[in-house]
Amino acid sequence: MMKESPSRREEYSDKILENLQHTTKKPDSNHLLVLFKMYEFDEGIIMLCKKLNMRDDLLNFYIAKNRDNDIMDLCKQHGGEEVNLWIHALKYFVKPELKKE
Repeated sequence: MMKESPSRREEYSDKILENLQHTTKKPDSNHLLVLFKMYEFDEGIIMLCKKLNMRDDLLNFYIAKNRDNDIMDLCKQHGGEEVNLWIHALKYFVKPELKKE
């Protein structure tokens, strides 16, 4: 399968996100999430996890991508009601083998 050029991929990404945000139909979010993960569509994964309040999945995504600032932001925003986010983040930050270089 041929990879799209970055600008073409960006254009498609923007269109997909815009359509999902403004659609009146309810898409099968779980199916979309699987597709987004399969095709490594990071922006779509983040948007759906936020929309569906899948904070654990979002945290795992940020950890897999080593997005330290996003990990901290998510914990600051939702760690008060979901303490497990802080616990999971702490494990990530203190175990060097979890951090991928």
